[in-house]
Amino acid sequence: MARPDPRRGERGVTAVLVAIVVVVLGAFLALALNVGHSRAVRGQLQSAVDAGALAGAAELDGTLAPLLAGRPGALASEFTERHITDRSMPVEITPATDVIPGHWDPFSSDPATAFTPVSPIATEQDARRVNAVLVRAGREAARANAVEVAFSGFVSTDQMNVGADAVAVNGGPCEDSCPDAPLAFFACGIEDPDTYQLACGRTLRIHFSPDGTDTAGLSSLSLDSANTQTYRNIISGALCRNLQAGDLVNISNGQQGSTTLCGAENNQPTFDRYCRADATGTCTQPLEIRAPVVDGECPPRFNQTHQVIGFATFRFVRMVCGGASNSYIDVEFLCDEVDDESGVIGCGWFGTGPLRPMLVR
Repeated sequence: MARPDPRRGERGVTAVLVAIVVVVLGAFLALALNVGHSRAVRGQLQSAVDAGALAGAAELDGTLAPLLAGRPGALASEFTERHITDRSMPVEITPATDVIPGHWDPFSSDPATAFTPVSPIATEQDARRVNAVLVRAGREAARANAVEVAFSGFVSTDQMNVGADAVAVNGGPCEDSCPDAPLAFFACGIEDPDTYQLACGRTLRIHFSPDGTDTAGLSSLSLDSANTQTYRNIISGALCRNLQAGDLVNISNGQQGSTTLCGAENNQPTFDRYCRADATGTCTQPLEIRAPVVDGECPPRFNQTHQVIGFATFRFVRMVCGGASNSYIDVEFLCDEVDDESGVIGCGWFGTGPLRPMLVR
C-alpha cells in the first residue's frame, strides 16, 4: 500500500509564497519606476515653469499697460511651451489660468504663502502692487495629459498627476545698506499722479526751511530724533544704518540744513560732498545717491515716523545756500539704476534697480 507524500502540502504552500513574493516585488518595482518617472517629469516641468516665470516677470514694470495687454502671460506661455516632457510631449499652459500676476512679500517667513494674487487689475494703483508672476504647469488628468503608470496592474491605476509651479519677482530693492544721504522722500511727492510711477529725470526742490509743501525732508534713517551731528555722520559715512522696506524712520522738515548742511562749512561734512556748486548754484560732477522712499499723504506730516516702502536713486543738480529762508537743493531722479549689492528685490517701483527678474520659489 503506497504511503501519501508528506511534502505534497508543502509544495502548495511554496507556490502561494512564491506568488505573494512576486506580487510584492512587482509592486515595489512598479513603485520605484513610477516614483523615478514622476520625479523626472516634475523636473522637466519645473524647468519649463522657471523659464516661463522669469520671462513673464521681465514684462512687469509697475505700470498697467503690459498687464492689460496680457504681455506677462503671453511671454510666460511662450517660454514655458518651448519645453517638453517624456515621450516628447510638449508642455502646454493656459495663460488666463496658469499665469497669475500678484504680489510677493520678500520678508515672509513662509515662501508657500508669500505670494498673493492681485485681482482684478484695473487701475495703475493695482499695477503698482504687482511685482511677481506665478506660472504653473502639469501632466494631469484635468489637462488630458496625465503621466502613464508602468506596471499599472500592481498599483491599481493607469495614470498619475504631476505638476510644478514657479514664482519670479521683478521690482526695486527692498533693502539698502548705509543709504548715502540723510534724506527721505514721500512717495506721493515723487510719483506721477496718473501712472503712480516715478517720473524719470524729474527734478524736485527741497527747501531748507519750515516749508510745509516739501515732499522730502531730513532723516536720521531710523526712529531716532536727529541733530546736525547725526546728519553729518551719515554724510561722512561714519554712521551706517541699514534699512529695509517696512522699517520706520523719522523725518523733519529740513530747517536744520539751512545754514549747517547746505554748503561747505569749516571742513565739516555737508551736502557739499554730493554737489560742488558753481557761482550759479549748478552742481558739477554730482554723485549718484540713494535714499529711502516712505508712504504718506501729501502735504506730508513732518517730525514724525513714516514707513519705508522702497528706495530712489537721484543726484543733486543745484544747491543754493542763501540763508535760513532761501536755501534749497534741486535733485533729479534717475531710473533703471542697477543695484550692485545682492539685496532682495520685489518692492516699490521708484526707478531704482535691480530691474531684473529673479526666481524666488
